[in-house]
Amino acid sequence: MFSLITVEILLLFGLFVHEGNDAQQTYQEISTIDLFGNRNPVFNYLPNQGHVDVERLDYYLQNADLREEEGWWHLFPYGPLYSDANLYVKQSHDKQIDFDFDFPFYGFRFNYSMIYPDGYISFSDPEFIQPPYTFPNPKWPEQRDASFIAPFFAQQVFQHVGDRGISNVWYRLVFRPRAYETFDEWGQPLMSPQDNYGDMFRTPRDRYMKQQWGRVEDPYLLDNITMSIRDGIVGANGFRADYALIVTWERMAYGGAPKITQVNLYEEAKRWTNTYQLVLATDEIRSYAIFNYAHINWTSSNTAGALQGRGGLQSALAGFNGGNGTGWTSLPYSGEGRILKLQEFSNVGVPGRWLYRVDEQIISGGCSNESIGYMVTSPIAATMIGGVLVNVSGPCLRGGDVVKVIFDEYQVDCVILNMIRAQCVLPVNRMYRTGLVNIKMSRD
Repeated sequence: MFSLITVEILLLFGLFVHEGNDAQQTYQEISTIDLFGNRNPVFNYLPNQGHVDVERLDYYLQNADLREEEGWWHLFPYGPLYSDANLYVKQSHDKQIDFDFDFPFYGFRFNYSMIYPDGYISFSDPEFIQPPYTFPNPKWPEQRDASFIAPFFAQQVFQHVGDRGISNVWYRLVFRPRAYETFDEWGQPLMSPQDNYGDMFRTPRDRYMKQQWGRVEDPYLLDNITMSIRDGIVGANGFRADYALIVTWERMAYGGAPKITQVNLYEEAKRWTNTYQLVLATDEIRSYAIFNYAHINWTSSNTAGALQGRGGLQSALAGFNGGNGTGWTSLPYSGEGRILKLQEFSNVGVPGRWLYRVDEQIISGGCSNESIGYMVTSPIAATMIGGVLVNVSGPCLRGGDVVKVIFDEYQVDCVILNMIRAQCVLPVNRMYRTGLVNIKMSRD
């Protein structure tokens, strides 16, 4: 029996809105699948020689999907094949990019961002501080409190094997051509993203239009991102991603990691690196962030007192900082040695993937396996006459579950749409009043 009593509805001039309580957010934990399968022979070392087949490696990097070597198919496409730009900067320096669109975040709107090798993107200049970190900055306003999104906030370095780098920070902005429509007037896709991408959601090279490195028009990829968001969070049915920023930190080593001089230690070097991805998507009104974790092997840097990438004063942080004292929202396991689990678990049913809405406040996608938590409703406004379809989420749902929702004192049955969402009808001609109305949800 799942019981939830955390939402109130406001009936005011025929409208209702909901308010959540301060209950601790909980997250679904799903056992990981084998994501690290086939190795590409291009990366095998030539027998009895102490070097890599460089010519074939360069060809591979320019013409292959970089997810293929490790089987990281839950990441969105990245690398030179998809016109990504590479972050060629000195360690701890940033690269500012202009969006040419507005990205709402924590109640503010930004049209630029700075990408850092240290596992985060920022919308303002951060204050240089040493771990352990505390956000929001307790010394604000005397010191800056930057607005940023961090999939893995920790000191990191670009790793080399011999004289060849194996670490990269890839990024690109994705735009939807204004004359291009892939959704009908009701917001339904004209075709499935799988029709465009195949089983692994790969973009054919002839289906996107490159403007320059790091900037592409790719409506098919935006459709895929849109469907991932719609499937993963309540209230996103009418959302369509018109813009996206995709940043991929590939095989980053922990701060203070030793350099690998022997090229025959390539596989060993890869074992002690992290690969993860941040996707920001928006229509300039609603904004969503997707964290994809592919391979997490270290948790903290030597600066934080770690020994070989583990332990120390504080592990890497993952979360959102509103800036200027606004507030900090963390992902599960943030700042803990258990942050390794981000690659194994999920809040949307895809191991290694975490989804959040971020435009006004941080709202977690997905569902929870806990016995108590908080629920989300969509829409957040309806007439007091009733008869409105309401999507609800909170507990993770199974096919045989019986889901009921009580609006004030009126109970209705709900229909399960998927593991995350159920749908019910607001009682008709029952609530002839305005004001807040409590909602309770149960799952049997």
